[in-house]
Amino acid sequence: MKNETMAEAAADNVNGEGGASFSTTNVQVEAVDEEDMVKTDGSYLFHLVQDYSKGSDYSISIVKADGSQMEEVSRIEGLTNINGFYLQGDSLVCVEQLWLETKVPSGDGFLKRLAGYGDSESYMRSGTRITFFDIKDRSYPKKVSSLTTDGYAASSRISGGYFYLISQYTPCRTADPEDPDSFIPIVNGVAMEAASIIIPENTDTDSYLVVASVSLKDPTKFADSKAILSGGNQYYVSADHIYVADTQYRSADTDTSTTNLTVFAYQDGQI
Repeated sequence: MKNETMAEAAADNVNGEGGASFSTTNVQVEAVDEEDMVKTDGSYLFHLVQDYSKGSDYSISIVKADGSQMEEVSRIEGLTNINGFYLQGDSLVCVEQLWLETKVPSGDGFLKRLAGYGDSESYMRSGTRITFFDIKDRSYPKKVSSLTTDGYAASSRISGGYFYLISQYTPCRTADPEDPDSFIPIVNGVAMEAASIIIPENTDTDSYLVVASVSLKDPTKFADSKAILSGGNQYYVSADHIYVADTQYRSADTDTSTTNLTVFAYQDGQI
């Protein structure tokens, strides 16, 4: 009887009689969405497709799912090294990894340290691009905006109508001490302000952990951003806090390893 009851309940769920009529991304915290490679709104399937003949080229296929009848109605192309994407009503958000070309600043000191790269007038730094699409008409997705930030996307979430990106950025070893833009994280083309950067007393890293937010209602700019010198690579996001664990391993000066926990509070895009 127990097995029969569970089967009936499952059938009710599929038919929409027991709640949601379609599955969603498995998340760690209710109402805090996570990226995925496949999502659905109950009528359309959205799935990530890689073109292996072009290496890092990706696209998102939008397929109308009507019972056994399936038809691709559109495709979002031109994506590169995509981690995953989000589906929020009539908005689709993509997170991509890329290399950002940066102009070499003038100054003999910097150029000498850059000698290993030749006489190049620019160098590449790791970056993340967040692209927002309007998919109200599933057959004709429209790009709304793209934002970039230094570093690779370590994690991300959507909560309360805001997209939150967690990225790790390590400056170029040949950074010029006289040019802050060469070692301070750049968020959408602008170096972060000193008041938004935290330098802990005890740290053994030259990497930044950057947390930035974007409103889904106004995805043309970052709502807020904060950075901290941290090599943290373990993350947990609750409904109002972001937890980052950074393990510092034993060295010649100490015989113990320690784990530092950094906590960011967030609400309505403010960090």
